[in-house]
Amino acid sequence: MNTNQTTIDLNEVRHVINPKTINDLTKLSSTEICEYVSDYLYREYGLTDAPLQHLIAILATEIETYGICQKRIKEDGILVFYNGGKTQGANPHLAILHRSTKNIMRIMRELGMTPKSRLPSKHFPKPPSESVVNFLNGVKNKNTTNYK
Repeated sequence: MNTNQTTIDLNEVRHVINPKTINDLTKLSSTEICEYVSDYLYREYGLTDAPLQHLIAILATEIETYGICQKRIKEDGILVFYNGGKTQGANPHLAILHRSTKNIMRIMRELGMTPKSRLPSKHFPKPPSESVVNFLNGVKNKNTTNYK
């Protein structure tokens, strides 16, 4: 039995995937978002430098803007009336929400917080590829030709 295997603490996973924060971002302040993201980046990658903190602050502002727009769209609806009720059009918060979403995703990629952009984690080491495991175990590649 391999004693070096990493175990996953389900409480920690539940902390990361919190339905309340996903469904209602309007309840999170910029400070709470900064603390959460900073803690995550330190815990996962050991990152704490000043330029990183500025980027985290921008991310927090964008997430806060996203939450405000989400709240206003829920209150006002997707379509709103202009010109004293004579003209109907898209809620202007939709455009701001869309722009904030793009900015959030761009910053999260920069910080290594999306599944595709994640840096190698200190907690969960990346497993070796199948070809490396086969090589170490002495398994011959089936595609190689034996020359006699």
